Amino acid sequence: MFISLLGRTQDGRYRLLVGDPGMADRLLGRTPTDHSLQEEFDDVASQLAAAGFDVLRNPLPYVFADSAEEEDLPVDGGTVRIAGRRQWYHATSNNCLVQIDRSERDVWLPTYGHGALEGLTVTDDANAIIWRENGFTVHQLGDFNPFAVRLGALHCIKKYLAR
Repeated sequence: MFISLLGRTQDGRYRLLVGDPGMADRLLGRTPTDHSLQEEFDDVASQLAAAGFDVLRNPLPYVFADSAEEEDLPVDGGTVRIAGRRQWYHATSNNCLVQIDRSERDVWLPTYGHGALEGLTVTDDANAIIWRENGFTVHQLGDFNPFAVRLGALHCIKKYLAR
């Protein structure tokens, strides 16, 4: 969900891209959300770097979608009907498809800057730049918010593609 493999560096180390909610917040000009898992992502990035990986960071927006659908939630042996719910999720470009052939490097990136979340085009574009700077041809795909809100994205759905 938040780590992508970009291939090897010239010295043979694996280069990894690790998501960073704080980077996304800075690009979007907003206050960080307490429950974005920033410390956990930073810790993972530090551990990977200490293990010898070449670690780069990329913007990983933490956003929400509000549902207007009513649902019953279990409470104290009974149920309570609520009229909607806020679902938080990471709009992760790391959940992508990477293809590295001998001379070609392609990446297919999900995008999230659509509809009510149009402002996320800033992070979509920043992610595309990072991949291009690392020698990849970038293919930006359509709106992946409906997948991400259900905790999936491009790499997660690839197993369902006919081959």
